[in-house]
Amino acid sequence: MSMSSILLFNKIENPDRIIPGQILKLYYGNIDDNHSVHPELEISDISLSRPVSNWTLIKSFKSYGEIKNYGLLCNAGKFRIVKSAQDGKVVKIAYLRGYGRYILIDHGKGWHTLYSNISDEYVKEGDLVKSGSDIGKLKSEIIYFVLSYKGKPVNPEGYFKRN
Repeated sequence: MSMSSILLFNKIENPDRIIPGQILKLYYGNIDDNHSVHPELEISDISLSRPVSNWTLIKSFKSYGEIKNYGLLCNAGKFRIVKSAQDGKVVKIAYLRGYGRYILIDHGKGWHTLYSNISDEYVKEGDLVKSGSDIGKLKSEIIYFVLSYKGKPVNPEGYFKRN
């Protein structure tokens, strides 16, 4: 999203008036020729904790171009404990080719997180989890983490809480 679009969507005339900590609305949707927004989703109402304490980003989110990556691929060290990034309900634990075992958590209001490459689950489908609670253990040092809103992938990098 361009800076001019952010200013337009938030009705900000002077970009020098943006201050640290100010909440801005971001939209993922259609923009017509008059620069009017027809939002398919508004992405400003979730804050995440990191699912593993220390990770090194291997591949970041990329939703454009020939090769797309709809999540974060990270090195977390061997046999790391995976934690829920937000309060929610475990809705699915399954295997998917290319992802391995994964845990899908519903956080309400259309938000979901997916944690893949899991070897041991500490939760079961239907369990309610709190942000930061242990949900499983990684099979190897790699975790693939996905954030989605109403079924559409969202870049999670700007949604992690600052400590």
